Amino acid sequence: MALDLSARPEEDEQIRQIAGFDVMMIMLVFFMGLSGYLYMNKRPTQAEFDEVSGKYAELLKATGHTDKEMAAKLKKPPLITLSDADGFSFPSGTALITQEFSEKLMLKIIPEILARAKEHGLDLIEVVGHTDEVPINSRAKSNLDQRLIALLRGDVDAHTLTAVDNTGLAMMRAVVIAGILTNDPRIKAAKLTVVPFSAGQLIRRDGHPSVGRGWDDSDRRRIDLRLRKLAESTAVKTLK
Repeated sequence: MALDLSARPEEDEQIRQIAGFDVMMIMLVFFMGLSGYLYMNKRPTQAEFDEVSGKYAELLKATGHTDKEMAAKLKKPPLITLSDADGFSFPSGTALITQEFSEKLMLKIIPEILARAKEHGLDLIEVVGHTDEVPINSRAKSNLDQRLIALLRGDVDAHTLTAVDNTGLAMMRAVVIAGILTNDPRIKAAKLTVVPFSAGQLIRRDGHPSVGRGWDDSDRRRIDLRLRKLAESTAVKTLK
């Protein structure tokens, strides 16, 4: 049975009006997958395969993308992990940056972020702080509510903030790294948005939730840099 991939002009115009670029991208990905499937299974005639390939080429041209760019977009977005065990360490209970940490961040990690963001067409860096499960034994009072935003803006130094639990400590560390990235001229020039998050002691290095008993663990103490597309998330309305 021959593949009918034709569309009337008025149908094309309606698609463009209703969904615009997003539909074009969906169709482009569809034709990429379809052409690969047809080729690997060797079921279609040469004429059918050529027709699919031709449609794919037309969509590439219409969206202004190259075949290489689309292949990169379909790859899993990168995750860059800065772990205590690899030298990206903070003094215990603080969000102070060591000299080694700072040098690696500026000379190695930021160039890596820029390269991966460009390769995958990404514009958002999620900075996620993680800790191990060692409790913070402190009688001090947290001042993160009063100073965390100021820390992100660069108006106060990290040593002026106090966290009294692992959730706060992970957030404080994420904010410090996010602030450094946000203010780096290379990140600014690439127009990358940086946002901080805290996972506290809840997530293991393999991405699964902790079940406890992972106390003093340098691999658990880390910052994850997740690169993705800012416009990927959309609000979903719940049913009343």
